[in-house]
Amino acid sequence: MRLLEKHKQTVTVKPEAASVIYQENDRLYRFDGARAFAVRAAILPGTGKASAAVYGEAREARVLMLYDGGETLVQGMGVCVDTAADEPCDYRIAEPPRRYESHSEFTLALIPPELRG
Repeated sequence: MRLLEKHKQTVTVKPEAASVIYQENDRLYRFDGARAFAVRAAILPGTGKASAAVYGEAREARVLMLYDGGETLVQGMGVCVDTAADEPCDYRIAEPPRRYESHSEFTLALIPPELRG
């Protein structure tokens, strides 16, 4: 399957921030904005109500990202899909990527606004 350019959008990917000792009231997810980079990827809605129900989440809590570029993306990175590049990430790569011949598929999990950092 080839990803068409017209289906792609620009998203910002941020690596996880270096480990620090967190306080009780700290936000859970922190990403390194200084090492952020932009990629072009197709963002698709989650696979439906059945899979969302398995995780006990709303359908929008998980989306798929299809990527065919050269940057290395790994589990735990933050992704700014519906937020600006200079704001906290609204999604994170939740599972190891599934690699296919032409692209990689990533499951993105929504980060609740109160946990974004």
